[in-house]
Amino acid sequence: MKIKAYGSREDVGVALTGDIVALAGLKDTITGETLCGPESLVMLEQMDFPDPVIKIAIEPKTKADIGKMAAGLVKLAQEDPFFHFSRDEEINQTVIEGMGELHLEIIVDRLKREYKVEANVGAPQVNYRESISKISQVRYVHLEITSSQQHCLHLQAVLNSLVTPIFHFSSMSLTWLNTRKCMHEELLAPFVP
Repeated sequence: MKIKAYGSREDVGVALTGDIVALAGLKDTITGETLCGPESLVMLEQMDFPDPVIKIAIEPKTKADIGKMAAGLVKLAQEDPFFHFSRDEEINQTVIEGMGELHLEIIVDRLKREYKVEANVGAPQVNYRESISKISQVRYVHLEITSSQQHCLHLQAVLNSLVTPIFHFSSMSLTWLNTRKCMHEELLAPFVP
């Protein structure tokens, strides 16, 4: 156990209330945990940490470093409650989050020094999604002329904006021009995948 006072350090055997001490070699503790003796169990309330304010994308320079980078990010996130990381599968990127550019530069530097991971960093990609923005109607007529007959497909579709965009066909009619008969099953099969 060491105490730091005015830039000097000295070994001490006991720490009293109000002393500022540093403990080396604690492997199973993280920031915010309470240390106490077995005879007087004390648990202080958990600290609240603000959400990160900046994000950057990170990727290892070589495929061999993927596992080392993942292990390093997990360990750094355990040590630093202001640091978070996540994997966005839609855009296939790992995104790290922190309290500022300097904070994230230090994280990347620690990955390089402590975990021997060379990494590229940059702005995260944005996943663009398209949707139907207004109601739209489409009418389509398909003519097919065979040797002795004409076939006609009349299709009317109404596209409407919903939470989950889907296509809705409001009406579908098939007619045989020569006889004006509806031939649903026979005529629809060649045109529907």
